[in-house]
This record gives sequence, structure tokens and C-alpha cells, in this order.
Amino acid sequence: MDALHEAVIEFNRFPEEEIPFHRERMRLILTVPSLIAHSSLRYADWRQVVVDYAARRLGESPDAFRPRAIGWTCLGMCLASYEQWLAGDDEDLLARIDEAFGWFTMRGTALSD
Repeated sequence: MDALHEAVIEFNRFPEEEIPFHRERMRLILTVPSLIAHSSLRYADWRQVVVDYAARRLGESPDAFRPRAIGWTCLGMCLASYEQWLAGDDEDLLARIDEAFGWFTMRGTALSD
């Protein structure tokens, strides 16, 4: 989970001047029906990368429950972070993502086995 946490943070790190454009892009992706539909295809690909990584780390098949649950959980944490970020102009996306992953990993899950 630590590696996934770091990867998601780095993926969402933008220069300060790019943040308004990223915010608008994500607002459109999360609110326009046709973009929501298209994004679900992209999310499936994104999730599969996470599933494959988790499966390798856990020594399990990508079809096993834990890797799939990790993929869905990571996507859910990211989407929830985006929603919170978009809900307020003073929100910090990286802080929200950090909070989501921190909240999840400090609860003694078996994801780091």
C-alpha cells in the first residue's frame, strides 16, 4: 500500500500553475455523463494495473479477491479524494489523497503482507 500511495501522489503532483486546469479537467470527468462513461473504461485499465501489482506483491492471481479488492479500494480512495478536492476551492488534492491512504493503511489491514 505504501508503494501505491506514493505512486498515486506522484501521479497527481502538478506544478502550481497547472492545478486550475487539472481541477477543471477532473470536474468535467466527474460530472459530464459522456465523460463519466468514458472514464469508467480508463478506470478499469487503471484498476487492472493496481490489481496486477498487488497480485505480484501478494503472490496471488490477479483474479483473486485481495488484489481485486485493493484495485477497487485504491480507485475509490482516489475518486473520493477528487470529489472532496473539487468541493472546495481551498482543498489540497495531495493532502486529500494522503489522508485517504493514511486512513486506510493505519487500520491494520493485511494489505502489506
